[in-house]
Amino acid sequence: MILELQHSFTEKVDLPSHHIAVKNFLLENTNVVIVPSKRNENKIENSSAVVSPWVISLNHLILNGDRFQYGLQGTAGTKGFDLNHLGLEGLAIRAENLYYSRNRMRADISHISFREHSGLELRELSGGFLFDSLHAQLTDFTVETSTSRIQQNIHLNYSSLSALKTSLVL
Repeated sequence: MILELQHSFTEKVDLPSHHIAVKNFLLENTNVVIVPSKRNENKIENSSAVVSPWVISLNHLILNGDRFQYGLQGTAGTKGFDLNHLGLEGLAIRAENLYYSRNRMRADISHISFREHSGLELRELSGGFLFDSLHAQLTDFTVETSTSRIQQNIHLNYSSLSALKTSLVL
C-alpha cells in the first residue's frame, strides 16, 4: 500500500485498546493503492483471546483530488462496476463527526464525488448517516450520478441487528 499523508492531527491513538481519535485529516492530490491477497475463507482460527472492539472517531475529514485504486489479487476483473477492482479518480470527500464502533456508525457527509474507471460518475453524495443496534437513519440524503438523482430521508427501527438481518432475507 502506498499512502502519503499531507496533514493530520491525532488526538488519541491507543492501539492495545483499539481506540483511535483524530481531530482533522486532510489528504490532497494523493495516490492510494491497495492490493490485498485473496483471503482463504476456509481458514479457522482457534483463539480464546478476548479482543476489544475498535472505536474510531474523526472530527473533520477532507479529501481533495485524490486517486484510489483497489485490486483483489487472485480475482479476475469483470466488465462494468467491479467491487474487487476499483479505480477512483478525482476523489473528493468533506465529512464531519465520523464515528465507528461495533454497535454504532455515524457521519455527517457534506460532499463525496469521484469518477470510477468503469464509467460511473458520482457527482454528489451527501447527508447525515446513523446506524446502531436499534435504528438506521439517512437525513437529507442525496445521491447524484450523471444519469440520476435521489433525495430522501429514511428512518428504520428494529428490535435488534439480528432481527434486521432476518427481515432482509428474501
